Amino acid sequence: MTNATAINVSLGCLKNDGDLSLLPGFIPFRTETCSSHHYLYGCYAYWCDAIREPPRYHRKQWEFVYIAQALWERGFLKEGMKGLGFGVGREPLVAVFASLGCAITATDLQAEQAHQAGWTLTNQYSKSLLDLNDRNICDNDVFEKLVSFEPVDMNHIPVHLVGYDFCWSACCFEHLGDIKKGLDFVKNSLGTLKSGGIAVHTTEFNLSSNTDTVEKGSTVLFRECDINALMKELTDLGHYVEPFVIHKGSQPVDDFVDIPPYGGDLHLKCRIEQYAVTSIGLIIRKDGGVAAHALGDRPDRLDVFEAGKLPLKMSENNYVVSSEHVVSAVRGTSLAGHMTFGPYKKYSQGIHEVTFLVRAPSPIGRVATLDVYDAKGNRILASKDIVAADMASNNAWTNITLTIHVVNDDNSLEFRTYWHGATNFDIAAIHVR
Repeated sequence: MTNATAINVSLGCLKNDGDLSLLPGFIPFRTETCSSHHYLYGCYAYWCDAIREPPRYHRKQWEFVYIAQALWERGFLKEGMKGLGFGVGREPLVAVFASLGCAITATDLQAEQAHQAGWTLTNQYSKSLLDLNDRNICDNDVFEKLVSFEPVDMNHIPVHLVGYDFCWSACCFEHLGDIKKGLDFVKNSLGTLKSGGIAVHTTEFNLSSNTDTVEKGSTVLFRECDINALMKELTDLGHYVEPFVIHKGSQPVDDFVDIPPYGGDLHLKCRIEQYAVTSIGLIIRKDGGVAAHALGDRPDRLDVFEAGKLPLKMSENNYVVSSEHVVSAVRGTSLAGHMTFGPYKKYSQGIHEVTFLVRAPSPIGRVATLDVYDAKGNRILASKDIVAADMASNNAWTNITLTIHVVNDDNSLEFRTYWHGATNFDIAAIHVR
């Protein structure tokens, strides 16, 4: 085991100078385990400033950064969004999210239950709503306006807690009694969300074994097989889970396993019973993800085609297709060419709108060309060159609509996306109405 005294744990180079008008930048986070390389991203210093903590190699701090970054880069931390926090204790995220304009319902155990569980003895339970803003992160008037508190047992989520844009929990669902109860909570938490909403949860992850673990008790340890089974079940139910990555780590700090009594700033991994444990974060989008959420369920919709799924096709140019059927072009790896073409489908005569759902993290120059092509008539019905100014900021999804007039009854339409190779670019879906 690596000796803690031999590891340089300084993170003093990570500074944001307190300027939260700067954007945190994109990673983006997936369903993944804690790793030292996350601490080198600009977003880590950004969110540490936001929660009023100096950066340190501690997995509990990583969980706060992970949750905030995952929500921010998906466009959920902005004015008008509604969030639900489970088992919030005295965590700073409630105040951070309120300071960004989100209306937050903070929940935790009843006071007596928290006392019996020992949370009041470790200063991890809020005695009043203002305890959740004890770091003065949010203006008090704004906090009182946007934040409410409700006692909730995570094993029995009240049925009236619905209609939220996002929900989260930071290292809570391992304390619900056993493995099954923890996994059931994750699934049940999606019932609080709108369609297209995001759930971000962190918990304990067993690095030592994919068979033996702590299955019951006050703290259980989830294995790779538990996470894979949960992801499959959620996917089968029509939800989207970000791809799962277990980081091995490449720095000495990744090899160090802290042992009880914990208390130092070097705590990416720790020993619980005989197991090496770290934190894992899960990101789940309710009801099938980005295409359904961004394009909506309009009554006049004729078709929605997912970019990386038949009947649409793409050139063999090293494009990456996610499990959600998003097609990604990566500068330096992918080749310029058609990211989508087809489906060679006949449409009725008249006016139609074709909407392409696209995004680019740092658009420059001419990004891509979108067009609608009639393969039988050998003519382009509409075309648009996408430039940086057409794209939404912060890597948000952008709807770009082409209006076409179908004159010939005998037609075979293609919806084509040609990438020019200048910048990373994603296309998720094409909507026809």
